[in-house]
Amino acid sequence: MMAAPRFQTSRMVLRRCPAQEEINRYAAANNWARIADSTTDSAKPRREIVWKIAPATTLLYVEDDMSPNCFVVVGSGTASMANSAANRVYEELRPWSLQDLTHQVDESRNPLAFGRALTRLGIAAPHDFDPGVYDRMVNGLRHADERVRDMSIWATTYSPWPEYRPVLADIAAHDEVDKLRERAQLVLDAMDATGVPE
Repeated sequence: MMAAPRFQTSRMVLRRCPAQEEINRYAAANNWARIADSTTDSAKPRREIVWKIAPATTLLYVEDDMSPNCFVVVGSGTASMANSAANRVYEELRPWSLQDLTHQVDESRNPLAFGRALTRLGIAAPHDFDPGVYDRMVNGLRHADERVRDMSIWATTYSPWPEYRPVLADIAAHDEVDKLRERAQLVLDAMDATGVPE
């Protein structure tokens, strides 16, 4: 079993989900070796398949039923190798770009579409803070519709930037919906446990 890659790209959200058949064909065409295939045992299963695409370089495919969306991530021993492989994957699989996803958020015309668009944007959010993504996510966290707030809380967990903490703390303390207060607090607790700074 390969060690976990040192560098991982941002998650690339696929246009269709599930997309396992498409990814299988793509991997077979490139002669990639499948090195892991697992499904979490939970009410909302998460399928993960990993292929070795080059020495010390992998492609991870995820069917995330909680979202529900599918995405891929390239990992490698160096940032340059990861980014080079990711550029090729992007050109061939054509996932949503970050610009596509921000446009979907901005063009959403009803709360459920807005919440789903925010979820996809949260999945694709870069590891490092992005003010455009942050501003849109905060709009969701403060939305009048509790369904949008709920989806937005979940969306912050993919790239849990410290900047989210004050807004999540406000939800945990003051949201009118018990479930959302509890969920925001769980996200803050997870940030504490994984060392996300204040």
